[in-house]
Amino acid sequence: MNNKEDENTVLITLNTMNRLSSSTISNPFWYLETSVQDIKSFKLKSMMVPLSVYDIDSRNNKVYFTETTSGTLKTATLTSENYTADQLASELTTQLLDAGDYTYNVTHNNQKNVFTIQCTGGSASTSANFYITTGSANANYELGINSADMTALNMGTSGSLTLTDQVDISGVKNIFIATSAFSTKYSQSGYNILASIHTTTLSGSIATYTDTSNDYITINENHLNQMNFILLDERLRKINMNKDYVATIAFKTF
Repeated sequence: MNNKEDENTVLITLNTMNRLSSSTISNPFWYLETSVQDIKSFKLKSMMVPLSVYDIDSRNNKVYFTETTSGTLKTATLTSENYTADQLASELTTQLLDAGDYTYNVTHNNQKNVFTIQCTGGSASTSANFYITTGSANANYELGINSADMTALNMGTSGSLTLTDQVDISGVKNIFIATSAFSTKYSQSGYNILASIHTTTLSGSIATYTDTSNDYITINENHLNQMNFILLDERLRKINMNKDYVATIAFKTF
């Protein structure tokens, strides 16, 4: 929907209400009813984002590991959910057991807020080399895994690895509203950041953004016939959006 705010400002309001059947949307876009011409700058005036973002979801639900020095890469996939630290330790135990060949038990130290992974399964001739690595959508940050933990750990017949960093399941702290419909100098990971919303709110709430200033950002394109939105968390991982969000963008024209 396009409309005029003043003679040289075009407002575009986009929403997913009653438009898409999916309850979550990874990258929605629209062809505009009327293209915007002679653009010189823009700003995001407002956005309402219904949140249903789990601590662990498709952004960060993988743990990649091998069990021998040159072994096959295995993937433990955590269930998308909000967790306490003890619940997450239990879930990690379950998924390591499901993905691996050895026996695992993950415990949480409540005082230090760190996980310890116990691995049993080697023998005198074949030791268990539990090796954590990285990959897409990994949960390393949330679990407290850093680069010091990603070395081959020769456990012999039984051993343990206490992860270096603290567990962080505080959820999404900042939402970056981005687009790939046009380009600016404010780009991150191939996306152009329109605005950010600071939030520590989890499921069931609504995040809102409003800009009442007269500040506009110059863009490189001078016309636009489609628009899309992407939401990223503070680590620039894509967040799937719920239905029923609304955003209004203002474009200044020549």
